[in-house]
Amino acid sequence: MTTTRALPLPPASAASAPRKRAAFLLAAGSMGAMLASSGALTPFYPTLESELGISSLGISLVFAVYAITLLAALLITGALSDHVGRRPVVSIGFGILALSVVTVAFIDSAPALFAARALQGAATGLLTPALSALLIDSAPAEHARRSSLLNATTPTAGLAIGSLIGGIAIVLVTPALPVTFLTLAVIYAAVAAGVWLLPETSARTPGAFRSLLPRVSVPQPARRLFLISAPALAATWATGGLFLSLGPSIIIERLHSDNALLEGAIVAMLPASGVLAVVILRRVSPRSVSLVGTISLAVGTALALAMLAAGSVLGYVVAVVITGIGFGSSFYGIIGSLAPKAPVHKRARLFAAVYVVSYLSFGLPAVAAGMLATATSLSIVSTAYGIVVAALATVAAIARARSGE
Repeated sequence: MTTTRALPLPPASAASAPRKRAAFLLAAGSMGAMLASSGALTPFYPTLESELGISSLGISLVFAVYAITLLAALLITGALSDHVGRRPVVSIGFGILALSVVTVAFIDSAPALFAARALQGAATGLLTPALSALLIDSAPAEHARRSSLLNATTPTAGLAIGSLIGGIAIVLVTPALPVTFLTLAVIYAAVAAGVWLLPETSARTPGAFRSLLPRVSVPQPARRLFLISAPALAATWATGGLFLSLGPSIIIERLHSDNALLEGAIVAMLPASGVLAVVILRRVSPRSVSLVGTISLAVGTALALAMLAAGSVLGYVVAVVITGIGFGSSFYGIIGSLAPKAPVHKRARLFAAVYVVSYLSFGLPAVAAGMLATATSLSIVSTAYGIVVAALATVAAIARARSGE
């Protein structure tokens, strides 16, 4: 006779406080480490373009492969850890991520780069919901609010740290690519093994195979605000996509700098200033944070276009910081506004809808930019891209201000 009951777990109190704290810290650290490999690869793109004979379009397609496989994995496996437990999903995800960075370390052809990024995207899509859930599951009661803040900031911090590490490695380490990514492989393998030493926080339940059917919907109470927020999501994630794919190439062409450390540092400033903004604004209402984000994104992007035209490195750095404030706070404000409008049992589907818009905006505009750059120049593309992002952010700010939500 079959049963639909969850397999029981020991009561939460049975897990010692140190072990729960270890699970909490591992989940937080792992979310940052997960995206560090994506950020670390960005400063290497100009070198890989030259060595592998890949155009700007090719780099954009590489980035799109990552975004598409991430989105597919997120939609298909998003609820898997609710059924099989957090530990198996986290372990398998980091195992796949370790394989992807080993592939990066020994890249010798364009197909190998595409394969590495596809694996990286699939692993990240598998890990993101499982690690987010583990972070919330294992958060001490007195730090429940902190888990939400870490969910919003640690992935972005990982991108920033990874970009900076990649730039430093190119300048100081030889050979930079293998050393950087084999080190990451060791870290990921350690996490894949170490998670089994921690307590499981989610009981196994039937329905694992049914959960693999992608489901995306927006609950009725959240639909109006979701539509109002869509241009802000598009502007925010399109900005991230451009910086992480063609950002270093734009700096080389527009600012006439071939310093890999500078390129990595400037790219890192976008997510880093976003994290700082979220931390500073964490007690402000989500609506206000969202407005600050969209306005900062519009202003920062417009200033960046002016500084690129003037060839001012310092001015461009200031513009990137302002844009980064918009990058982080806009998304944080949107999530904070939408989440309370969805019943708990429909919240995961709402987030899936948010990430569909986000990752499509993350990858597709970058591909379009690469195609246009191949046909014209990065100067024309970066200008057109910036105008569209600034316009979307402005429309989003006006719509949100008028909505009253």
